[in-house]
Amino acid sequence: MNRYLVELEAEEREALEAITRKGSQRSQQVVNALVLLNCDQGEFNERRTTGRETAGVLRISMRRVDRVKKRFVEDGLEAALGNRQGRRAKYLRKADGEQVALDGAYASKANLAEARAMGVREAVFHKGKGLGVADTAS
Repeated sequence: MNRYLVELEAEEREALEAITRKGSQRSQQVVNALVLLNCDQGEFNERRTTGRETAGVLRISMRRVDRVKKRFVEDGLEAALGNRQGRRAKYLRKADGEQVALDGAYASKANLAEARAMGVREAVFHKGKGLGVADTAS
């Protein structure tokens, strides 16, 4: 496991302490701020603790402590606090509500024989094409 050294500047410590004192922050943000404050190895921290001690006191996993430290070192304070856009790409939906309903209709008992004969995907495709919904089968 990689070791990430957290060294906070005085301004960063003050900002994190302010987050922990206010009651209007998200709980995830407060916990991440506490992790950074407790794992700080900089000159402005009087009381140093290990990651394990921090995880035990905050009742979180050691893995979460490591992830917060890693995000701070690699991406900065804002990312470590959880203020970042997700890395996962957004995907377009392949079927809308009407298409899903057609899928359910062809799987129903009334159309079970036809659906079995054609295969459910092809049956839905043909029914959707008649309604002007589907152009191609996925």
